[in-house]
Amino acid sequence: AKVSAFLGDDTSPFASRGRLDFGNVKRGRPTTDYIRITNDTNRTVKFKKPKIEGENAFKVANYCGATLAAASFCNIFVTFNTNLNVGGYNGRISIDATGMDDLVFELSGSIVP
Repeated sequence: AKVSAFLGDDTSPFASRGRLDFGNVKRGRPTTDYIRITNDTNRTVKFKKPKIEGENAFKVANYCGATLAAASFCNIFVTFNTNLNVGGYNGRISIDATGMDDLVFELSGSIVP
C-alpha cells in the first residue's frame, strides 16, 4: 500500500492521515491502489461506508466493511478512472470511524496521453 492508517494504541483510539497519489497514468488504463487500515486498539472499531469528495475521477472499489477487529487490518481499494480528459485530478476519501476523528486521505493522480 502507498498509504497506511493506524487506529490508536492499546488504550486510546486515534486515526492517522495520509495521501494516496496514483502518479501519472496513461489515459484509458484505469488503476487501483489501496489504503491499509490497521486497528492497533484493543477493541473493535465500527466504520461507515467511505465517502469520496471532489472530482469524479476516484471511486471506492472495495472497503473494509462495518467493523474491524482489534489487532487486525483491512484494505480499502480506490480506483482512478483514466477514461477522463488528460490532466490532473484531486479528491478526498473520508471514513467515519466510531469513537475517533474521521480517517481522511487526499487522493491525486494525473492522466497523460
